Amino acid sequence: MDIEIENPVKTMALKILRPLVRMLIRQGVAHRTLEDYVREAYVLEGEDELIANGGKATVSSLAVLTGLSRKEVKRLKDSAADGEEGDAVQRHRIVRLLGAWSNHPDFSKNGEGRPLSIHGEHGFAELVKRFSGDMTPVSTLSLLEQSGNVLRVGDELYLIKKHYMPVQTPTQQLALFGTDVNELMHTITHNLSSKHQDRWFQRKVSNAQVSVESLEAFKQYSAKKSMALLEDYDDWLSKHEVNTSSNTESSDEPANSAYVTVGIYYLESPQKESES
Repeated sequence: MDIEIENPVKTMALKILRPLVRMLIRQGVAHRTLEDYVREAYVLEGEDELIANGGKATVSSLAVLTGLSRKEVKRLKDSAADGEEGDAVQRHRIVRLLGAWSNHPDFSKNGEGRPLSIHGEHGFAELVKRFSGDMTPVSTLSLLEQSGNVLRVGDELYLIKKHYMPVQTPTQQLALFGTDVNELMHTITHNLSSKHQDRWFQRKVSNAQVSVESLEAFKQYSAKKSMALLEDYDDWLSKHEVNTSSNTESSDEPANSAYVTVGIYYLESPQKESES
């Protein structure tokens, strides 16, 4: 690699890797384990790159592209883990269900979720069947009660929070970290390789001269404004879902649909510019 390219790439890579390594150290993950993860990532991304360019993702072509041995590529392909996105799928289904409860005319009124009976026509069980894939009413209700979204009063369920923030186990927290960082990096990678008119929205606001005494006030102010904006986006997206009243509502990927996400994050640091 040209030295003029290598140094900026190294700087970029270290900025990305240091927070990841910090988290892995806290999880007791040694560097050799991370090396295995990196090798597997090279194989997975190499497959996508070859296929996207019209090639075949053979063991030999992957070995040439990634610099790994053919034996190592074969081992990694054979041991690739399945089902790693289970938590993300569940989260997406519950968010979809809450959006339907808040906006679908069978379950809402004037943009607010109606109280629902557990069973019966236009009840909670029907909502789950139509909008949550193959989740069961019992397991879905348990998750929504744990997260504080739903209040049960007798045989009626009340939607008290539209946004879903699960009570997270350490495993779920790690899955959420992986999903959110992955999506942000997908956006950045897309924008680096796209023409201006094809780039996705990617902006931030920062200020290195904010008084420490004002941080708590801004944290609360930005959280309130950001949540309102995300709820507005969620309302718009729910109203533009495909086939929301058809018999195929339980499908995770209906025809002519796409996955869309908009994320907001907050960071504060005593440093003028965080390098870690």
